[in-house]
Amino acid sequence: MQSAHSDSPAVRGCLDACGRCEQILNAIPAELYATSVSGRAPIGAHLRHAVEHFFCFARGLEAGVIDYDARDRDESIERDPGCFREALEHVRRELSGLSRAALKRRIVVRQIAAMDAESSRMESTVERELVFLSGHTIHHLAVVIGLCREHGLELPDELALAFSTAAYRQAATR
Repeated sequence: MQSAHSDSPAVRGCLDACGRCEQILNAIPAELYATSVSGRAPIGAHLRHAVEHFFCFARGLEAGVIDYDARDRDESIERDPGCFREALEHVRRELSGLSRAALKRRIVVRQIAAMDAESSRMESTVERELVFLSGHTIHHLAVVIGLCREHGLELPDELALAFSTAAYRQAATR
């Protein structure tokens, strides 16, 4: 089995998003991880939410159906930065083990798409879902950076910069 890690932008994007999560985790004091500001969800809740989407993805590969609403909502990942680090390392191993052939595989995604709606089923590919996961994670990192700023901690904006925005800026400077 050939690993998709080195030549798949979708896998590299997810690994990059994981790296950004770790950079944020390394930059914040441990006590800030689970602290709520103005009644909003703490940093740990956003990071747990993102990593659990990767867990749903991995379970879905085995079952043939990814259900992003079937998250465990594991409070230990939300409250303990060490548990989050372990979860993140697990995600990295899963991503690094994907084969090139697996990326093209068709898969069904199940998710509630609107308030008061039943769960929808739609077709996708493994690769498309990886692109979703990296973007979803980076979106949550933007929220996390905002929370850090409310605590008086400045982090680089680039940690929450979408890949498309980076490409746009790069093209604009040419």
